[in-house]
Amino acid sequence: NNVKFSSSTVAASNTATATHEIGHYLGLYHIDDDFRDSQGRIELVDGSNCTTAGDEICDTPPDYGFGFTCNCCSMIFNVWDFNGDRIEPMIDNVMSYSDDCVPYRFSEEQSIAMMTDFDGPRRNYLRSGELLTTFNPIRESAELISPAGPIVENFNGIFFDWEDVPNAERYILKIDGDQDLEYIVSDSEFFVEDLQANSTYFWQVTPLNGYGSSCLSNDVRLFQTRAGTTSVNNIEGVTNVSVHPNPTSQGLDLNVFITAENTTDAQVSVFDINGKASIIQSETIQSGDNQIKIKTASLITGLYIIEVQTETGRLTEKVFIK
Repeated sequence: NNVKFSSSTVAASNTATATHEIGHYLGLYHIDDDFRDSQGRIELVDGSNCTTAGDEICDTPPDYGFGFTCNCCSMIFNVWDFNGDRIEPMIDNVMSYSDDCVPYRFSEEQSIAMMTDFDGPRRNYLRSGELLTTFNPIRESAELISPAGPIVENFNGIFFDWEDVPNAERYILKIDGDQDLEYIVSDSEFFVEDLQANSTYFWQVTPLNGYGSSCLSNDVRLFQTRAGTTSVNNIEGVTNVSVHPNPTSQGLDLNVFITAENTTDAQVSVFDINGKASIIQSETIQSGDNQIKIKTASLITGLYIIEVQTETGRLTEKVFIK
């Protein structure tokens, strides 16, 4: 279909299915969605709750599915909302469920919403100008690893980690709950310092490439933060931290290599994905190159975080025991 994002005519097939689905892809809901506001009210004609109920767009009037009921393109029923205002829906809207309403139309605010979505950072792949010659769709959802929840003792420095997804070029890390946060990252891990203490969150990851995302539903995890604090992921005077071998086998020593500018005392810890310390050992880091051994015999297979903590900060590295 030839789709034009404006309030003028949308050239489409009889049912405009492709146009309708493009609307969804660019962030539009059905105009007859029964989303309710915080007071449990459906959308009202006077527009008093148009941004929080229905399709959350104000120039599409309330529509409680009349087009789907009558299979018509103009209102044939006499219906009033809870305030006693007569309902006159935009049944010939692309995001309705009426058949054969040629021409269908988007409202002006729907058009703005779609263009805003298209121009946003999560749609960079649509604007790259790159010609895709090999079809490599994303066929899997992201498997979430950490935080596994339900309790995370700290709040101002939490390591989010998930499995690499085949063909993914970037990921959207979305955190909802007491805050709404979103990050676009290139790796399958991200260190977040923006959360609040004693708060409840849900998190999910959407993998992306030039063909969009997977059709599968995202896994969603719940966790709660506590009031513990974590220093930033940096140590003054330490220029390098690496762990070898990684991955390693259970029972083999892990070697933590550290390059430092000054001599300092440090605590080296191994945390499981729930944030529980499995190993804690005190070390003295000398100026120059250092090698610290960690015994893994007590660790079961899985993902761990190696943390090096000094009085001037902390650094972390992910390691997998197989």
